[in-house]
This record gives sequence, C-alpha cells and structure tokens, in this order.
Amino acid sequence: MKEYNRTNKDPDKTPAKYEVAVNDLFKEFETGDSISLNKKYDDQIIAVNGLVKEIKKDSSNFSIILGDTSGSSSVQCEMKLDYLQDAAELSKGSSVTIKGH
Repeated sequence: MKEYNRTNKDPDKTPAKYEVAVNDLFKEFETGDSISLNKKYDDQIIAVNGLVKEIKKDSSNFSIILGDTSGSSSVQCEMKLDYLQDAAELSKGSSVTIKGH
C-alpha cells in the first residue's frame, strides 16, 4: 500500500473555482444530491459570501460562522491565525466573503 502526502492549495494564491452566496449553498445542499455536491466542492477553493453569524476564538485557533442569524443552517470557516487581526474588524451581521477549501 502506498501513502501519499497531499498538500492543500494555498487559497491566498489560488483563484476560487466557485463563488457562492451562503444561502444559495444551503439551498443547493437542501435540494440536491449531497454525494455529487460533496464531490463538486471537495478539494476545491471556493469563495463563500454571507453574513457573520458568530466568531469563535480560543487560544490556538478561530472560526467564522456564516449564515442567516435567524436560521439554524450555517457554514463554519476554520481560519488561519494570520487572519485574526482582520477578523477583529468583523461583528455579528457583517457581510464578508471567505475563500478557502
């Protein structure tokens, strides 16, 4: 058996293959085939735009949760600590686009 070490593409240097609003992404997964959608987005750089629902921070990492503040669906974006200062400018309800994989 061979084992390969895969490196992730750097989102800072790679254009997004897909750009999608968070609510459109919710609808796509609610109405579509989750297996084919997971294949579509797996290992791709995507840019998701929407409203900040919550920002979670602890001593070693942080994440930005996007979604409608009144709904239960959300997209959790795990962030590099390099962007912690940028995230400090955000608040609940802020509009943002986050690119990653």
